[in-house]
Amino acid sequence: MKTLALVAHPRISESRLHRAWANALDDTSQVTVRKLYTCYPYWKIDVVVEQALLAEHDRVVLQFPFYLYGCPPLMKKWLDDVLTFRWAYGPGGTALHGKQLLIAISTGGPSDSYVAGGYHNFTIDELLVPYRQIANLTGFGYLRPYVFHRARTVTDADIASAATDYAHHVLRPDLEVLPVRP
Repeated sequence: MKTLALVAHPRISESRLHRAWANALDDTSQVTVRKLYTCYPYWKIDVVVEQALLAEHDRVVLQFPFYLYGCPPLMKKWLDDVLTFRWAYGPGGTALHGKQLLIAISTGGPSDSYVAGGYHNFTIDELLVPYRQIANLTGFGYLRPYVFHRARTVTDADIASAATDYAHHVLRPDLEVLPVRP
């Protein structure tokens, strides 16, 4: 299975976790890693190149820190620019049908803050519903998200372990495809 990992961290050189995740994926020949903030420092996304990459891969990973309940702005721009009407959805928009989408995020807070009535009021699955709907709209199979909590307080040993775990997870061929509705 060919996998495309789109990494969106505005300051990846400062992110021990996301840098380690990207490096762990980069170390395998089965994953194409694209660091969006490196590829597009001036935010001019080459839609033709990005769509060609999507066409060549079976699984797409959107990797980002979960900032204010969403992705960093360049990832949002990438989604808006690349997943076009009549290509990714709408009449004739079947280019992504049968592919898989995996959301891989980190949060600064603990997992118990992402529960109904907790600090963030909602579960991670509830907060990620827009990405699940993007998958539904475009014909992706939506895989259970990969979530790493407490990213701000991890040790180097935690990061090394998490990077190995993350790479193994991304490469697993038998990841569960979730139903359209949560």
